[in-house]
Amino acid sequence: RTSLQKSLASLALLFLSLNTRNKFKEHNKISMIGNYLSTMLVCVFAYLYPLFLCFKALEMHKKSPEKLRGWCIYWLVLATFTVFERITDAFLFFLPLYHEAKVAFVVYLWHPKSQGALYIYDKFVAPTLSKHEGLIDRKIEETQAKVGDVIFSYSKMAYAYVQKMTLQLLQSLPTAQAAMHAQQQGGAQAASEPVNPIKKEPVATEAK
Repeated sequence: RTSLQKSLASLALLFLSLNTRNKFKEHNKISMIGNYLSTMLVCVFAYLYPLFLCFKALEMHKKSPEKLRGWCIYWLVLATFTVFERITDAFLFFLPLYHEAKVAFVVYLWHPKSQGALYIYDKFVAPTLSKHEGLIDRKIEETQAKVGDVIFSYSKMAYAYVQKMTLQLLQSLPTAQAAMHAQQQGGAQAASEPVNPIKKEPVATEAK
């Protein structure tokens, strides 16, 4: 009876472990589908639909560009959101309804009733950028100067390398041509020489 109980207990544990594993796999599949769906919704509601609305605003207010300030603010706030999204995705992806919250947030940014982009810009983005504008400009200028120096130095190295390889190629051309010419002459001489016919020697017959 004890061995039977142990066997039943082992089978029960095995069944529970398999059931738990299957549920975990199903949960992962559902979570992956939800993530993909949320990503597609973010692309639609954060980029495609606002892009069309921005196009309509541009065509409607060609002579009054000041009315396009709201859309400029939206794209600026969305760019800021995209930068922080890359960081939060690595640490907060496991939270429930995290991806759904991103969809709701991008809709909150451009929706006429909420106009979240204007609020976030006036409350956070504009004061922060205004406070550090001078430092950011200096860093951009320093980076541009460093990148320009690196590109210039690598361009000089590439030019010197191409020039060296071109000179080596030009120097090797006469040698290669002379070798080919000598090979052709040797082949022509071999073709002009007569071929000696093979002489058949008489077969000696034994005297009977």
